[in-house]
Amino acid sequence: SSSYNGQPSSTRLTPEIVSEVNRILGQGQRLGIEVVDDRRFRMNSWNCYGMFEGDGAAAISALETCLDENQKNYVRIVGIRDRQRVIETIVHRPN
Repeated sequence: SSSYNGQPSSTRLTPEIVSEVNRILGQGQRLGIEVVDDRRFRMNSWNCYGMFEGDGAAAISALETCLDENQKNYVRIVGIRDRQRVIETIVHRPN
């Protein structure tokens, strides 16, 4: 269900998160999606869910899938330029 026109196809992603994903990719950075459970969150030990370059629709779709699969975990997006993390944004915190 990728009816992508710059807006989320589900209500799970806010327009701000969609804009952030598009901004990261639009600046030529790679986008990483990372997940972590509560225990590992306290140790700052995140796991990579996926990496994306250029294709905003694929990144948005993967982020929505990741959120669906990890409702009890933390999820964040990471902007990477020249092997350096330039931005980290938590997009989901478990209740």
